[in-house]
Amino acid sequence: MGLCDVCGEALKEVYSRLPIFKHTTARFNITHPQHNQQTRKACWVCAKYSVWLDEYYPETFQLWKSGQLHSALRPSSYITIPEDEGSRVTSLGFALQPVNSTSLDELDLVIRLLSTQEYKSSTTTGLKTTNPTHQASLVNTWLNQCVNTHERCMARQKRLTLWYPTRLLLLGPEPGDVRLIISAESNMEGPYMTLSHRWGRTSYKKLTAGSLEQFKNRIDISDLPVSFKETMHIARLARVKYLWIDSLCIQQDEDKKDWVIEAQLMGKVYSHSFLNVSATLANDDTRSLFDQSNHPFDPTLLNLPCTKKRSRKVWSVDHDVWQDEIEQSPLQSRGWVFQERFLSPRILHFGERQLAWECHQISALEMFPMRVPPGLIHGSRSDIADNVLTAKVSTNANLLEFCRSWEQIVANYTRTDLTFNKDKLVAFSGVAKTIEVARGDIYLAGLWKSVFISQLAWTRARDDIVYHPRELSLGRAPSWSWLSVDGDVISPHPENIRKHFANIAVFPDPVSNGSSAITASGSVLLRGLLLPINSVEWDKDNLVSRFTIGGFTLQEGSDFSETHLDLEGTKDQVIQLVNYGIALVPLFATDEHMQCIAVACIKTIRGIPMDFRRVGACQVQYRQFHVHQKSIQPGWEEDPSTLFFPGKPSYNLIHPLARSLIRSIELNLAGKRRLFKLW
Repeated sequence: MGLCDVCGEALKEVYSRLPIFKHTTARFNITHPQHNQQTRKACWVCAKYSVWLDEYYPETFQLWKSGQLHSALRPSSYITIPEDEGSRVTSLGFALQPVNSTSLDELDLVIRLLSTQEYKSSTTTGLKTTNPTHQASLVNTWLNQCVNTHERCMARQKRLTLWYPTRLLLLGPEPGDVRLIISAESNMEGPYMTLSHRWGRTSYKKLTAGSLEQFKNRIDISDLPVSFKETMHIARLARVKYLWIDSLCIQQDEDKKDWVIEAQLMGKVYSHSFLNVSATLANDDTRSLFDQSNHPFDPTLLNLPCTKKRSRKVWSVDHDVWQDEIEQSPLQSRGWVFQERFLSPRILHFGERQLAWECHQISALEMFPMRVPPGLIHGSRSDIADNVLTAKVSTNANLLEFCRSWEQIVANYTRTDLTFNKDKLVAFSGVAKTIEVARGDIYLAGLWKSVFISQLAWTRARDDIVYHPRELSLGRAPSWSWLSVDGDVISPHPENIRKHFANIAVFPDPVSNGSSAITASGSVLLRGLLLPINSVEWDKDNLVSRFTIGGFTLQEGSDFSETHLDLEGTKDQVIQLVNYGIALVPLFATDEHMQCIAVACIKTIRGIPMDFRRVGACQVQYRQFHVHQKSIQPGWEEDPSTLFFPGKPSYNLIHPLARSLIRSIELNLAGKRRLFKLW
């Protein structure tokens, strides 16, 4: 079951109140029966509601456990697509809140509405089941279809040359028949599989220099984590006799000599594997792969009212089902797993409630065994991989798609965690090497030579600047590289670049900053302007409110798309930077923004600042498109270059002060640009 009767009827009411049906969007009340153990099993809305209340408002949750809960519901958002007879709603957002608790936040949820045709094209085997026989049959179907019918997957496979990891586990016919082999010393035949997992506190014998000979003779599997033994069983079912598991195939000695060598090969290990088994559900290696819940939230058939005379039958499903099952799973927060997932040709996920499948052609769930319907995956792994692995430097048509996908890759990777932050470069090296070969571009410590200037404009969230100070990652990479910081990295979209203000005179050394570097170092020689940051003003919350650049004072925006200055460090550290003397280097301007980096001098020659380090980034917004009249903020004016028509509901705006700053920069480019090094 996916929805209980109360939530099913409530969603029908939410749907009928959408503005496209000219009804009210006001709140209405619903009553949930007393919460019990079955509540979270029967309905995904109730399950998420109870988890949310339990975490943030435990007193209200306790009231629900002892009696009925009265809640208020309202529509929050919706997405439509045009149809012959009007519009069809494909996604419906709604907000949920306990009645008489207006001081509490609302829980925002989104439901995806599938037409009967969409539902049938995604599932042919009915609803999800935890029957092991069914699961084995489904995995076999996914494998066979991928190997024999998927054009993308077969094409990628043809491009791979035969390669094996240094060491592999050889699986005999019996469960206890496992030993380690050296690939170069063995007569290798057939594919191998891999395992992605989170290390835990399980005490078991790992591969070391001292245990190598014993492992080559036989590995005692009795004390191995249960997920290891289950992966061996899966490999035997798939008729694959070789398996690679990191702790059993890389020597775990304290001197790290073997690890340094093998870490450089991790990308090839996963990209050449036949199938990667992913312990997606597990926080550590003590949990079974088959520990799925017996209460999956399957699609529910709803009869939605459109008008008094018309209704519409749809299949409803949690819009975030893939996000919850895969993207937000415990395993995906692990930094090393990012490249394991990105590079593996096929992945079998063992999720919290069901199995999932990823390859270069489809993503699937047990509830959607043919493929996950459109709209449930936001930026699929296969699409991102296609954009970065097929766009060549010599072709400009796909360059924008490459940049967008690379931004997504960087954003996803920097959201993960590493046990040892010093591994930031090597845990990403396999991704970099694979793209480097595919595109023919040169990788330079997280940036690409062909689009270096635009990628130099990366920035990060204000909270991460405070909670992940650069001092903790000094020496890992140059300051111009996003690999030099921890926390989320955000990249501006280099779309519609109309003017470059800086250029690269000498690129960083490709060896010390290449895809094989464990730590990166070196400088880039820039030619550009150095605009002094004259002052920074703060609000009552110790956030930047205004700043002055070269005599132009700009207001900090409230949204990331607006004007903002992001400098490394706390307020006191930023004040010290400004007092010491920092400058902005304009990089480029798009139709709406100018992107800059902030730099501080670290070396002078004959009194002239020559060497700098990056200490932040700045965005200046000077134009806005399609702004509603009620949303026009002080300082913005109607763009005189825009032709307006009577009754036009939105306006194109320009910020005269910001535009004057950019004109000043353009006028000074020829005479005041100079060379300087950025380390």
